[in-house]
Amino acid sequence: MSQPQISPPAPANGAVPTHPFLVWPVARREFYWSIACALGPALLWGIMIFGFRAAAVIVATVLGATIAHKLFQRFTRRGQTLLYAHTLCSALVLAALSRPYWSPLLMLVAGALLTGLLWIFYGPGRDRIHPAVVIALVLGLAIMPLLYETSGPPPDAVLARNRLFMGDIRYSTTQPVVRWPQSSQIGGYDAVAMARPDTVLAQLFPQLQGTITNPEAFSSRVDQALVSDLSSIDLLILGVRPGYIGTVSSLGLLLGGLYLAYRNVLRPRSVTLYLVSVTLGLTLLSFMPVDFSRWTSAAGVGALWRHQLDKMLTLQFYQFFSGDILFAAVIILALPGTEPITPKGRRWMLILAGLATPFIQRTDLSIPVATTILLFLQPLNPIFDTLFPRRSWLN
Repeated sequence: MSQPQISPPAPANGAVPTHPFLVWPVARREFYWSIACALGPALLWGIMIFGFRAAAVIVATVLGATIAHKLFQRFTRRGQTLLYAHTLCSALVLAALSRPYWSPLLMLVAGALLTGLLWIFYGPGRDRIHPAVVIALVLGLAIMPLLYETSGPPPDAVLARNRLFMGDIRYSTTQPVVRWPQSSQIGGYDAVAMARPDTVLAQLFPQLQGTITNPEAFSSRVDQALVSDLSSIDLLILGVRPGYIGTVSSLGLLLGGLYLAYRNVLRPRSVTLYLVSVTLGLTLLSFMPVDFSRWTSAAGVGALWRHQLDKMLTLQFYQFFSGDILFAAVIILALPGTEPITPKGRRWMLILAGLATPFIQRTDLSIPVATTILLFLQPLNPIFDTLFPRRSWLN
């Protein structure tokens, strides 16, 4: 890792700030390249199961960001503060949080807009929130609903086993999926439509509240969901499910997290604390009713855990792997500025984010919930640092 250098004095025209500051030109570049490489396995798997449309979204986003990056560097003085590794990493995060059926032309514009925001913030390390996540939220909540207002969005689908990469997810059929089919098993279609697991669970849990004192009815409803609505657990772990391009592969994200931990980019303690807090939030949420009039007693909830432990744990497992929890734990926590600086502030922020994630996830919003919560907590980092300062001989 290179030694820190002091930036040169500013020229007379004021192209850069006049005060000297420390930079690590090589280490900073390698830092963002490491995160970009860690995204590789998850994005590659997204291309495999969503096909060429997902590849077009990724290429268009990176191309738009790259063109804008070169133009800003060529024609503006502030563009000299941009770092291409940072631009590429941000573009890949935006692509990872995109749907595979989004328009490549729109993603080309989104990638250019992303670089524009990085240019406004004077390059890496100066943004109070992650622009890539902000643009992904705007696209998912505002732009895409307007584009699909009349016809509605295409159904969520995954490619058949023998149609990987080259298949078209829009050429799909609907049928119950327990195992990963081949095209011959779905009438020759390229893909099979599947409901997103987080949507199924958000609709399932309110129905289960009516069976809180009837374990048999609870068991019957859960069995129905597991057989007809949800894919098998092995497909869930493998990443054969609809979702955002870079969030569906649990194994790919695990490999990326191990690589970032090896490169000392990701804090294993932060990831562990965050995931433990999410698990605790899921457990607490399972004890809370949607309709309090149906909550006859706490013993009713305890009876479900005592007599239906296997099914309760299965539902917890599906909730954990059905959203973007692992993506947030590996990629978003690795990005600079996500966490507070002080250790206590960092711990309390991660606990708050982890506990809040399951509760917001239950609402079935069309957003990556775990990533969004970390994004909204990011501007509050100075508050966490102020409330929980580091103890030293100075204070």
